[in-house]
Amino acid sequence: MRSMVDLLEAQAQEIKALQRAVRDLEGRLEVLCQLDAMVAAQLRDPLDAIEYTLDALFGRGLHPELEQAVEQALVQVRTLAAVVSELDAPQKIGPAPVERSRLVTVPLDGLVEQALSVASQTVDRERVEVELPAGFMITTAPRRLVGILVTLFENAAVCDQAGPIECRGDIEDGWLRIQVADRGPALVDGDIESLFEPQSEEDGCVSNRSAGMYLVRMLARSLGGEAAVENRPGGGAVSCVRLPQRRDGECVR
Repeated sequence: MRSMVDLLEAQAQEIKALQRAVRDLEGRLEVLCQLDAMVAAQLRDPLDAIEYTLDALFGRGLHPELEQAVEQALVQVRTLAAVVSELDAPQKIGPAPVERSRLVTVPLDGLVEQALSVASQTVDRERVEVELPAGFMITTAPRRLVGILVTLFENAAVCDQAGPIECRGDIEDGWLRIQVADRGPALVDGDIESLFEPQSEEDGCVSNRSAGMYLVRMLARSLGGEAAVENRPGGGAVSCVRLPQRRDGECVR
């Protein structure tokens, strides 16, 4: 009889410990969400001002090369503004999940090229080797996926400023996996998970690779997927995003 009482008391203590852990986790998540909103608030007004100025310049008879640069900058600013708006959306944990009715079906290669265009100030298109499933149409929230890809391309370019950047896509068991690989310095095991923290105090390439990776993971999860980073065989790192390709009528949850 006594052993049963001891067992129940032990279970009660375990339940209390779990409840404390849940409350602690909820507090941490609330802090992260507040960080999202704070970052969005700091970026929104400057982005609006830049977009207004560029929009006023566009189509004013500028030199063709300058007009092309203004148009490209407008695309970049509007894409970044769209990502910021995702941060600022009402949410509990990261960007809100996307309802199936809000998803659209578009060519995957078109989104990759759009991301490369947005990242063109950092990423030399000639360095990027793209290999995707031929003619693949992805059902997704395009702005969120473009935001993910821009971050992965820019991080790879900063960490590896000379070598090729490889972008690969493949389908397996209803999941789309997109990988962006560079040949920069390798990561030690302790660095990998720290890449996805909201703030990193690491120096060098670890800090470069961490830029925006917290948002990448949140955006991937909002699409029902996940993001990860691992070392590349032969040197460098591979950033991977896995996204489900669901049937019509389902939600990304």
